[in-house]
Order: sequence, then structure tokens, then C-alpha cells
Amino acid sequence: MKKQGKRILSILCCAALLLSFATVFQFTALAKGEYFAITADNPNLFVNVDQEIYLEDVSVEINGAALPGTGLTFSSNDAAVQIKDGVLKVSAKGMFTLNVEDSLSNKITVNLLAKNADEKEYVL
Repeated sequence: MKKQGKRILSILCCAALLLSFATVFQFTALAKGEYFAITADNPNLFVNVDQEIYLEDVSVEINGAALPGTGLTFSSNDAAVQIKDGVLKVSAKGMFTLNVEDSLSNKITVNLLAKNADEKEYVL
């Protein structure tokens, strides 16, 4: 076989292999409200100090339903936790409490864990 024929055959084999991976592993883009998913089984939100978390990128499971952050009320009694204009931001490292409430007054408490951006692990 000539070099060009081998090259085309190699390209076709690679393409077939990539298509088979795409079939086995369903690649999906993240939809709005699904970047940070907080569930009843895992009520934790891990962030870096001074990282801006847009609440439109958060979904929270309350009573078995995943709700978009834009329709929820977020609050915290911790001075290091700021929530303003749809943005959540933590100004110090540590563990904080985040309260989330839906329009029917159903509530969930979320553990908010913040580390410095240059740290690799969350240490309590």
C-alpha cells in the first residue's frame, strides 16, 4: 500500500475509534443551573476564597426536586459569606453555613467550605 493510502486508512480508523467512544460516553454540556449541584445526599458547596459563584449556576435539591438557584433565597449568618445581586462570595477560608429556601418555605442547610485558591485540599 502506498503512504497516502496508509495515511487515509489510519485517519479512518482513528475517526471510527473516536465515534465509538462518543457513543459509549455520552458527552453533554452543562446547562445553566447545573454547574454546582447541591443534593440532599451531598449538601456541600466547595469554593475558593473570593470566588464569585453566580446563583444562576447553582441547582439545589429540596424535597427531592432539583431547583434552579435563581428561584431560591440564599442566606447566611456568617460575616465572611456575602450574597448580593445573585452572586455568592466567601471572604475567608473555613466552613460556613448556607441556608437555602424555596418559595414554599422548604429549607435546606448547606455546608459551605472555602479554601485559598493556592491550596489543593480543603482542610477543616
